[in-house]
Amino acid sequence: MRTKSLVFSTVALVALLVMSSLTRGEESSGPRPDRWHGLVLDESTIDQARSSLGEPAKEKEDKFYAYALRGEFEKKLKLLWLEWKNVPGFDKVRLGFGIDKKLAVIELDLKDKLPPASIAHNYGMVFEPVFNGMDVGWFPERYQRDQGKTYARQYPGLYYLVGVAERSLVFAQVTQGTFAMVGKELANVADTQGFPGNVERLQLVSRSMETKQGGNILE
Repeated sequence: MRTKSLVFSTVALVALLVMSSLTRGEESSGPRPDRWHGLVLDESTIDQARSSLGEPAKEKEDKFYAYALRGEFEKKLKLLWLEWKNVPGFDKVRLGFGIDKKLAVIELDLKDKLPPASIAHNYGMVFEPVFNGMDVGWFPERYQRDQGKTYARQYPGLYYLVGVAERSLVFAQVTQGTFAMVGKELANVADTQGFPGNVERLQLVSRSMETKQGGNILE
C-alpha cells in the first residue's frame, strides 16, 4: 500500500540512526537513553522502582504500545505497568516491567514541555522524524520523498522523533499548536529550521523488546 511505504522505512531508519548515534549519550554523566531517575532498562526491578518513587497510584497488566515504529515489536506484548502522578516535573510517569520483572519501558509525561533540540542535546543522540501514515496519505502536499525516506515540508500537529542507542530506543512525542499550523498553511510557509513544536512525552524502550520473529529460520 502506497501510504505504508511512504511512512515507515523502518530498517533504513534504524540502520541510519545506529550508525549516526554511536552514542556519546551512552557515555555521558547526564541524561542517558537507557535510564531515568537511577532506574535502568533491563536491570531495575519493581522493588527498586517503589524504593525510588514510592507507592504507585496504579498497577495493572496491559498491552505495550510503542509511540512510533510499532512494527518493530510483538503486537500482543503485555507488561506490568506501575504509574505515578506525584513525581516533580512530570504529569505522569509509567514504568513497564516484562515477564522477568525487569524494567522494559519508561514513559514520561512532561509537565513543562521541551524544545526538540534539547532532547537531542541532552541525550547526545541523533533523532529522526517519523510521521503518521494517514497524515501522509491525506496531506501529500506537506511531504516529499527522497531515496526511500519521507521528509516534511510542513510538519503536522503531532509527530514523533526517534533516537536509537545501543541498548534502547527513545521516542519523543512532539506537538505544535493549531494556530501555528493554520498560519503556516495560509502563508504556504515550509518548515526549514529544525523540528518545530514541543516535546510532550518521552518513551524509553529496551531493545530487548524488539521482535524476534523468524529468528529460528535465520540462524
